[in-house]
Amino acid sequence: MKKLAIHVITLLLAVSAATEASAAANSIIVTQRNSTDTANQARTLDNPASDGILIWSHATKLPAYLTVGAGLVASNGVLSANIPAQVNPDWNATSGAGQILNKPLLKTVAMTGEAADLTGLAPVAITGAWAELVGRPTLFSGAYADLTGKPTFAPVASTGDYNDLINKPAPVGPYTFDYGLPTTRTVAVSTAYQAINATKAAIVTISPSCSASLNLAGGSTCSLQARVGTAPLTCSSGTIVATWTNGNTGALTVGLALNQTVGAPYGINLPIGASFILCPVSGAFTITASEQTAG
Repeated sequence: MKKLAIHVITLLLAVSAATEASAAANSIIVTQRNSTDTANQARTLDNPASDGILIWSHATKLPAYLTVGAGLVASNGVLSANIPAQVNPDWNATSGAGQILNKPLLKTVAMTGEAADLTGLAPVAITGAWAELVGRPTLFSGAYADLTGKPTFAPVASTGDYNDLINKPAPVGPYTFDYGLPTTRTVAVSTAYQAINATKAAIVTISPSCSASLNLAGGSTCSLQARVGTAPLTCSSGTIVATWTNGNTGALTVGLALNQTVGAPYGINLPIGASFILCPVSGAFTITASEQTAG
């Protein structure tokens, strides 16, 4: 038994020595269990031509190297991607990273946008003449008579004649301007009066007479005013429309009493609703008056 063990150890040492003898400089030798799991077996991994990573291949069940391909860099124990500089695509490039592959073949019109660069273009009418159009709509003639849905106007809309109106108000009248017959009125001084019919205008004719005296010392004076205004009318309001004045002067040896008509009659035009008043300034008066309705 001891001899067998010695032979096995000797064999393993021989194999190990043979393996080391066949390995190149800087090669890596690893020990791997055999497929029956009964012994260890030395594996020699020759140096790869470039940077590599030690792996175990599932397909071969052996250790192996993965070499670092293009685009990868192993430096200082770090494996990183070697990303080239960004290159923008160039439509006109024919090579290099900027070349665009499988470009469609574009027609000239795609670049110019000109209708003249189109092919197979059907003849197109470009004059725009109305007569050359087809499918034109029927236009309105412009005549009022051709309108549809017109409103029905009353005759007065086109004649403007008052007689064409309907439901006209019945006229009031006719009115005739006239004067009433004169009527005698009793009028006292310093008293305001309206017309007999205060709803109408009137003409009031006044004829005043005055009692005056003439003596050795001299004569007296008669003065009367007529005023017109709105009620309440007094001798200090309204408007003076007439004044009668008569004076007796001179000297007599014997006293003489006189009763005289002072001035001519005067017609007072009295508006509707207005009042008149006779105001004595001096002297004592007797009034004769008449009235005519106007309108």
